[in-house]
Amino acid sequence: MQSIIGDVAAIMANWNAEATLTYPGNLSVSGTRKGKDAIEAWFRHFMEAVPTRTFKLSSICVQNIFDIVGTNVIAAQWEDRPVNRAGESFHVRGVTLATSRWGKITASTVYIFDPSVLPRIWGE
Repeated sequence: MQSIIGDVAAIMANWNAEATLTYPGNLSVSGTRKGKDAIEAWFRHFMEAVPTRTFKLSSICVQNIFDIVGTNVIAAQWEDRPVNRAGESFHVRGVTLATSRWGKITASTVYIFDPSVLPRIWGE
């Protein structure tokens, strides 16, 4: 399986044009981004702010595992070992809850178990 962690174009191929991305916290990157262009800009900024990422998927749940083209809900528990631009390393765990329609993400919300590290990760 090919990794798309650092490939924004490959990541965005999985998003609906009218999708939303909601990220936690009180940072400049927090809140809800609407539309593929805004979400792509968010991911590009993420790649710049956090140049090293090591994501590991811990578990995934799919509401209807047999429906890959209709509407579905996916929950993914993950962990990451990001290194920010300052060279600081972190261990972050969270869950992303996404809805999809016709195989494209229509909404995604990120939940971080310890959001207190976010300002340092993002350099804010």
